[in-house]
Amino acid sequence: LTRCPPGYEILLTPIAAEEECRQCVPGTYCVGGASRAAKCPANSHSQAGATETAGCAKAVMVALSLSLPLPLSAFEKTGTQEQLKEAMGDAAGVEASSVLIVGYAESSDRRAGGRGLLGVVLDVDLEIAGADTGSAEAIAKRLDGDTVNDNLFQKG
Repeated sequence: LTRCPPGYEILLTPIAAEEECRQCVPGTYCVGGASRAAKCPANSHSQAGATETAGCAKAVMVALSLSLPLPLSAFEKTGTQEQLKEAMGDAAGVEASSVLIVGYAESSDRRAGGRGLLGVVLDVDLEIAGADTGSAEAIAKRLDGDTVNDNLFQKG
């Protein structure tokens, strides 16, 4: 496999015969060919399968950080990140495609004054795209702790 159509990128694997074209994820665009996905410019967002920078529409991003009682290996399993995006989209009142996982890292959870480790947590940074300032403010208001926790619990 040496080329993909616009809106897709080559998913590289150690075995060339297993390489495939994968649709570009939201927040990126793919010109096709042998090119990898490119991130949309700052303060913009795209839907899955965008083919050029013009597919990245202006957006106001709402930043959110979560600490999840989840090891890195579980978060990287197929479907787990999509479940998180769905839960956060539901909580924010937007489509899951408007939720971007910006970064994540595993850390240890230690209670203040405690001596022992309680376990591993995953710190996840998200951005949720709003079409304008008003919609971003509405998204931020919906993201109270109870709503976020309820949605995360329901999605598993």
